[in-house]
Amino acid sequence: MAWVNGTGAEGCPSDLAVLTASQGEALGAEATAAPSNARGWNVYVGLELESLQMQNISPIAIGAKWVMGVAGMVNGKKPGDGQPPEFYRRFERRLQRG
Repeated sequence: MAWVNGTGAEGCPSDLAVLTASQGEALGAEATAAPSNARGWNVYVGLELESLQMQNISPIAIGAKWVMGVAGMVNGKKPGDGQPPEFYRRFERRLQRG
């Protein structure tokens, strides 16, 4: 899972969790301990690490649970590495005199 803020920027994905469901049971997940700036979360599911794909169309509300639909996994985007930087800051290396 990955938290999403109010502008739609997604953070780094969480550590992996292995979930299993028996035949006839639905796979589900719930995100807890949301950061203060989180407005929702995305869930990623796959049979292997390389096959993880987002399973929700829009961010899931904080406190809401996700349950896989009867159709099973859907094709979605792969998890990213978190938010890209909005700017870079260059540090000057100067000796101040005076």
